[in-house]
Amino acid sequence: MQLVNTLRFPSLTSVPSLGDMLVNAGLTASGVVVSVDAPLFALEMSSAVSFAVGDVVTNQTAAVAVGTVLDVYTQEVMNYQDTFISQYANSPTMIALAGRMISAIDPYQLINDFYNDVWNIDTAIGYGLDVWGRIVGVSRVLQVPGTNNLTYFGFDEALPNVHSFGHGPFYSGPPASAGYVLTDDAYRFLILVKAAANISGSSYTDMNRLLMMLFPNRGVACVQSNGNMHMWLVINFTLQPFEIAILRDSGVFPTPTGVGMDIMLRSNTLGFAEAGSDSSTFGFGSFFGGFV
Repeated sequence: MQLVNTLRFPSLTSVPSLGDMLVNAGLTASGVVVSVDAPLFALEMSSAVSFAVGDVVTNQTAAVAVGTVLDVYTQEVMNYQDTFISQYANSPTMIALAGRMISAIDPYQLINDFYNDVWNIDTAIGYGLDVWGRIVGVSRVLQVPGTNNLTYFGFDEALPNVHSFGHGPFYSGPPASAGYVLTDDAYRFLILVKAAANISGSSYTDMNRLLMMLFPNRGVACVQSNGNMHMWLVINFTLQPFEIAILRDSGVFPTPTGVGMDIMLRSNTLGFAEAGSDSSTFGFGSFFGGFV
């Protein structure tokens, strides 16, 4: 049996390659890289001692630092070469057949792919995100309300969106909504919003905490109550179109019952220096364009 360590790093100073020898700072644990799926690396151990969480790892082959171990998974796998009797130990055909067989039945890659593509919401793709969507209760297809600029037949009191006989049609109801299939990144964002909403108390504290979780290190985002059953999401940085649609149209952001919401984008708007780093001078920023 052969000892194998699977190491996960939160960040990498350099990415090891297949065949590189990795060692910890105390030189008590060492192994050769046999599988690379950053930030996961499988090592066939050269030492009897396994790596441990917190070990500072160096790539001895390239003489560069790798990073600090976040997780370690240790397993014993069969060394198929130990199963040969001596007369076949150097047979290329037998070695190739046994090597391919052990690769086919070794569950490491399958388990690794399942974790990355399905289990881990931060890296899940395709079907994995569809599973997460069913768990939290949101669809990949986002229904965005339709819009039009038509003017209809009506009374003067309804100006400016009305016309008299012969100039405007009767109102036939709201425009149909449009369905948009979200990309993996957009769908992941929607899932995270819905998951947080499912356990939220819809207080302003909860909503501010949710905004900070959704937009880490991007700038200031907060909830402003207007005191009239209406609130603003004040965003001081640029949002992607799908982020705006999810916050505004999906209905999953946890607003209090009966409270209306608009989104105020204040990124790169013309303003005074006292308004903060997101305010720009003439020629570099535009006037505030309202709500989205």
